[in-house]
Amino acid sequence: MKYDISPFAFGHIVNLQSFTNREDDVLLLKKNIYSGVNTIIISPRRWGKSSLVSKTCDEISRESNSIKIVQIDLFSCSNSQEFLELYAKEVIKASSEKWEDWVTASKEVFKNIIPKISFGIQPETDFSLSFEWKDAEKNIAEILAMPETLAQKKECQFLICIDEFQNLSQYPDYKNFEKKLRAAWQTFKHCVFCLYGSKRHLMTQLFNNSSAPFYRFGNLFFLEKNKV
Repeated sequence: MKYDISPFAFGHIVNLQSFTNREDDVLLLKKNIYSGVNTIIISPRRWGKSSLVSKTCDEISRESNSIKIVQIDLFSCSNSQEFLELYAKEVIKASSEKWEDWVTASKEVFKNIIPKISFGIQPETDFSLSFEWKDAEKNIAEILAMPETLAQKKECQFLICIDEFQNLSQYPDYKNFEKKLRAAWQTFKHCVFCLYGSKRHLMTQLFNNSSAPFYRFGNLFFLEKNKV
């Protein structure tokens, strides 16, 4: 028996066939990205922001070979160490499709830290990176700067998408970590950020509070509920 594909999907990132009624939002997000404007997306869970970002990234990857896309989900990160390791891993993976290049990049981009890198039977999917935390803690700026460093070396740009960004505000050392993030990221010239989250009050505190480090970091975009 043959089943038709439903035009509606809920609870997960939808595929291209299920994606609907967000064309204007995709165009707005793409315009920001191509113009180098950081974008902050805020909406409740299951309103489609992850699917919107995924759709936009898919279109950009087909339109441009010079933009490397980094997609990070902070749902499972509980502290700044886990964030930095995931951040470094995903940036390195996005920089090339070849795992041999990942090893080279990790050696070139770090001057004061030696990351621990391991590969499984299938290197392309089973790749992990970690730091000796005492060394990493002393050189956080070097880790945060790696997308810009790699972009300059490879003559490309990075689009860095971070889902559930408000989770960082729950880290024990976030107040200090927040300042280090902004200090590093505001200097980037070859990277653009798309930061999105589902907890409006936390995201608003992070990006719409004039006393917060991330105030006016990007274009604030309150995503409306999809009308289908």
